[in-house]
Amino acid sequence: MNVSDAPNLARSVTKQCGFLRRQISQISKSEQDLVEGATESRECIASKFHKDVKAAERAIGNADRLASAFDSAAILMRAGDTTTTKADPMSQFAVRAVRLGLSKAKRLSLALKLANGAQRGREAASKAADRMSDAHDDLSSVAELIQMAARLPAAGFKMALPSIAPIRKRYLAHCRAAQKRTTK
Repeated sequence: MNVSDAPNLARSVTKQCGFLRRQISQISKSEQDLVEGATESRECIASKFHKDVKAAERAIGNADRLASAFDSAAILMRAGDTTTTKADPMSQFAVRAVRLGLSKAKRLSLALKLANGAQRGREAASKAADRMSDAHDDLSSVAELIQMAARLPAAGFKMALPSIAPIRKRYLAHCRAAQKRTTK
């Protein structure tokens, strides 16, 4: 994992929302026309979308956890602590460096680098989280469209049915909110 993983995954997920909405709509129309393989294509796209969103959220959490580990290792380096019971690899690295007798100047230099790495990790996680938060309506609209497209075949592709109408209403509300956000 590096510092650009979380922002890259978040950007990738948010940038594909419009394309996915168009693609799911086309596949749903193909499904209505009884085109072979349309259902499998829709399910594959839905699965990939959900996996990508979860991967981006995991990367954000991992970046935060790694930044915290870097911070605790930096504190241990500065303090010269060898009695910590923290199990994360960065803290163990710091303890080993102190035990091996690294000079104070080198420990402080490493502590500064670790603190800078932690700051970069937190900034990357924050940037990615902000991107995902800003694109909440886009992401929600895709999720609602996926849910609606999955239920349409059982409903005979009738949008007015009680099982489809509320999903469609939420989908359109998210689309309008996303459009307002992008036109500001």
